[in-house]
Amino acid sequence: MRASRRSAFGQKRCPAASASWPSGRYKLHYNRLTRASQVFDLSIDPGERTDLVAARPELTRGLLQTLEAFKASAVEGTWRGEPSPEEIEKLRSLGYVK
Repeated sequence: MRASRRSAFGQKRCPAASASWPSGRYKLHYNRLTRASQVFDLSIDPGERTDLVAARPELTRGLLQTLEAFKASAVEGTWRGEPSPEEIEKLRSLGYVK
């Protein structure tokens, strides 16, 4: 899956833990700590209530591959890779990670 002109990368309030990748009508949420993904069809589900991961595994794989390609080409410092044990502990102390 190729990034479209409407694709954008975003990180939530806690950038070490999660990221989102809107691509056309679909949006991927990816948690780097748990490696969990969620995919939503924003054209029919703008409230992001119906997760499509189980129903559309090929779409999920494509979005994850697109996110990985973006991360590989990102400017240094914009994607930090997997969090260190120290970062995970700090996130845990702030209540972001259980």
